[in-house]
Amino acid sequence: MKFPIHFIKGSLLVLLIVSVLQAHGQELVWQPTESPQGTVLFLSSQKKHLYSGIHGQGVYRTNNLGDSWERSDRGIASLTPRCMVAFGQYFFIGTGNGIYRSLQDDLKWERQAKGLSTDIILSLAQKGKNLYAGTNKGIFISSDDGESWEQAPLPRPIGVSRNIYAMLVKDGNIIAGTSKSIYLSADDGKTWLLVDVGTPHDVASLATDGKVVYLGTSGDQIIETERLSFWGKSTKQTTGLSNIQALVVADSTLYSGGNIKGVVKDTQKIDQELPFEGMKSIAVHDKVLFGGTLKFGVWKYALKSKKLNAIELAELGKEDHQNYGMKVFPNPAQKSNDRRISYWLSTSEKVEVQVFNALGILVHKADLGIMAPGKYGINLGGTSNYQAGMYVCALRIGNKLLIEKLIFSE
Repeated sequence: MKFPIHFIKGSLLVLLIVSVLQAHGQELVWQPTESPQGTVLFLSSQKKHLYSGIHGQGVYRTNNLGDSWERSDRGIASLTPRCMVAFGQYFFIGTGNGIYRSLQDDLKWERQAKGLSTDIILSLAQKGKNLYAGTNKGIFISSDDGESWEQAPLPRPIGVSRNIYAMLVKDGNIIAGTSKSIYLSADDGKTWLLVDVGTPHDVASLATDGKVVYLGTSGDQIIETERLSFWGKSTKQTTGLSNIQALVVADSTLYSGGNIKGVVKDTQKIDQELPFEGMKSIAVHDKVLFGGTLKFGVWKYALKSKKLNAIELAELGKEDHQNYGMKVFPNPAQKSNDRRISYWLSTSEKVEVQVFNALGILVHKADLGIMAPGKYGINLGGTSNYQAGMYVCALRIGNKLLIEKLIFSE
């Protein structure tokens, strides 16, 4: 006897279940990931992975939105990884002990120090054939994939510090944030102009939406410009945010992070559930906002509630049947039966199973994480765990939602 998966079209019950599923795990609140605890010095989205540099811990990466992390710093003799950039076939990481380079598909890091007069690397950027390193002694430039470095001829800074906290390339211009000002080059770093942007603080972070450049300061200001010649206070900020060390733009929206439990979406604070201490770094990866906290590792925030596609398995084509599916047996189930869910998938996907009663209340949940291709089984246990009646089993595979009506009898 076959028990097909039914899509209860037009049913209020299914609509309720789908909305409940969206509310569980897709709600727009901050949630901790499984990263190591500590201060997250950088976050960098690269291809399928999100990388994090955690003070005292090293470099880690995840390909499943933070559900698990792997150590990725073999060869790096520093526990203060501060910044990362992709350049050609390489990744580069700047640390408190110099610059390290690795082939992108290798992750065996080697130190690149020829020509560098400092070990403290604060920021990295790339433009054309050149790689730029912001340090505590100004800017260094490499035109040979990091093999050797030359110091850039910078004007005397406004303040005492020569720290280059952040760098950004826009419309062919290289912008470097430093104490109370920025350095600006339009000729690949051959000459530099010192620009007073009207802040008494350090320029700690930079971001652009392609039109406007935003500067986050170590005070409580965000400064913006369109023409790189006139800088003014941004309208995209709110009171209560200080030491703005993290900026990122996603879909024309500016996200800013700072001390004291602070993340702002344009002008709206979105810091529910966040640790009080605040943010050190921020990035967008796979349409999810990630925040590197000052003490408690990496947290994440879904930018949008993802819609789950409810599917009637019987209506899928032959190819889809081979890609994923689910069966529940026995169904209906007697009191002495153990009910088993069998499912299969042909690609690695995140899998979660949930069971709802007729009122749409979640009565069973199992988050199985990222599962490799194959066939699997889950035992829901005997019907003695449930009252008699109708239930709905929902199996989420990636962004697909497979559902089956279940009957529990006395």
